[in-house]
Amino acid sequence: FNKEIKIYPNPNNGFFTIEISNFQLSEFDIEIYNIIGERINFTINSTNNKAEIIIRNTGLYFMKLSSSDNYCVKKIEVF
Repeated sequence: FNKEIKIYPNPNNGFFTIEISNFQLSEFDIEIYNIIGERINFTINSTNNKAEIIIRNTGLYFMKLSSSDNYCVKKIEVF
């Protein structure tokens, strides 16, 4: 499952894309946390298996994608 998730560009300027092959993005919950574990707000525009994400502040973040039987955590750097 982890290999089927692409995040690009990373590092980025606060605007990046998530792409999941072999799954529909609507099957997943997306949560983003800052370095101290606080859940942050973000903007999302999604289609079938791709989502464009906007984070407003610079820093290091962790994104958790989870479904009923899978989850994955990815590091995101915003400069």
